[in-house]
Amino acid sequence: MKILFTVAFLDGLHGSVKHVLEYSSFFASKAEKNEVFVATIFFSDKIRKKFTDRGINVCTIDEINIENFYDIVFAYHFPVIEALLHKGLNCKKLILGSLSSFVDIETFPLWWPAASMRTVISEECKQAHHKKYGIPLESMYVVENSIPDEFSVYPPVYKHTPPPPHTHTHIHSITPAVVCHAE
Repeated sequence: MKILFTVAFLDGLHGSVKHVLEYSSFFASKAEKNEVFVATIFFSDKIRKKFTDRGINVCTIDEINIENFYDIVFAYHFPVIEALLHKGLNCKKLILGSLSSFVDIETFPLWWPAASMRTVISEECKQAHHKKYGIPLESMYVVENSIPDEFSVYPPVYKHTPPPPHTHTHIHSITPAVVCHAE
């Protein structure tokens, strides 16, 4: 089987990269006949190596072989799958996934009903997509967080120093810092 995962950026060990690494590794380990690919907008060589060391092919959306017919596409970060479909990507099953209900890139595309399946990371995420976008609860499946505990021991390394908290600031107006994890 040819299996494709999409993720916007393979630039650090943030949540979506960890999930795609775990999911794609699972499929790559299950059968020699499985060919597993990850398509992204950008990757760092260091993160790409984490995938290729597990037998997973990594390419940018400009490099992907559109001639391949994929048996399953797991699409995270809707702009990536939109770009690939626009280029002519073909697949048997398309699974749209959302790993957050708080980040816009994690929403489902407007054509979500056309997908074979929709997955969400939590019941909270499922409820949020239902409330915000009217997606029927019964059409989304919760796939629990699969990140191994080993990833929780990495101390956070901030790309930008977060601002000090203000005593009168509401939590909704605080911009979170972008966090990477040291390796």
